[in-house]
Amino acid sequence: MYLIIASDGRTYGPVSAQEIRSWVASNRANAQTLAQLEGSTEWKPLGSYPEFADLFSGPPPVYGQPAYTASSSYNGAQDRVTIDVDQEASRINASAKALDIGSCFSRSWAVLTANFWLVVGATFVVELINAAIGILYGVLIGGLFLLMLRLVRKEKTEFGDAFAGFSICFLPLFLCGLVAGILTFAGFLCCVLPFFYLLLAWKFSLLLVMDQRLDFWPAMMLSMKVVNKRFGDILLLGLVAFLINIVGGLCCYVGIFVSIPLTLLMTAYAYEDIFGPTRRAA
Repeated sequence: MYLIIASDGRTYGPVSAQEIRSWVASNRANAQTLAQLEGSTEWKPLGSYPEFADLFSGPPPVYGQPAYTASSSYNGAQDRVTIDVDQEASRINASAKALDIGSCFSRSWAVLTANFWLVVGATFVVELINAAIGILYGVLIGGLFLLMLRLVRKEKTEFGDAFAGFSICFLPLFLCGLVAGILTFAGFLCCVLPFFYLLLAWKFSLLLVMDQRLDFWPAMMLSMKVVNKRFGDILLLGLVAFLINIVGGLCCYVGIFVSIPLTLLMTAYAYEDIFGPTRRAA
């Protein structure tokens, strides 16, 4: 088992060697990532551990063509990665299978009940700020998604993760929320159907920015192409989430602070089920 210092500067663990391998495969760790073997006091780069030598002896993990490559920095803290959106979408869609909405709900409910005050408290504060400063929607909800995703992955999670969007990928999160909001509103003005379609099409865009460090437009396009392949499943997921939030609103309105994190967790699980297997396989 190991402790590991991730790219956000936080320490995670103990985690197994297999989990570290999956992090390397998903571009969340690299040869320079510091790790500490359980029972030791020495921090060393992953590349110096013989048990991980095979991960860094050849070319980097491939995520489509061209591979993800660090090109510039977000806020001087996180590297941006670039992808061929069409090829990446084809790779993900090649393994398309039905999304289990019931499983997304049951797993989300288990995480919610096990971390009730963390997720409800974080959601309450984020939504309160969002109501006052709506233009920061992408940054705020992106951070909240990161908190949910870390809970889904059973990583060390804390309240401050809900505001990580201000220090990680601020500009692409901001632009993703702003551009998606403007175009979705334009769809509403044109016709109701484009409005609902765009709401679903960009469902995973903030997660892709926050988790995979994509720029806002590639994230929106990749989300759209993947959703198109599974549109029936994503539509059902959206309808279930809508009904859950309606029920939450009927419970003296305070119920939405339970229903909103529940539906965000469901989206995080759907993201992990759709994008996770291909990232791990890579």
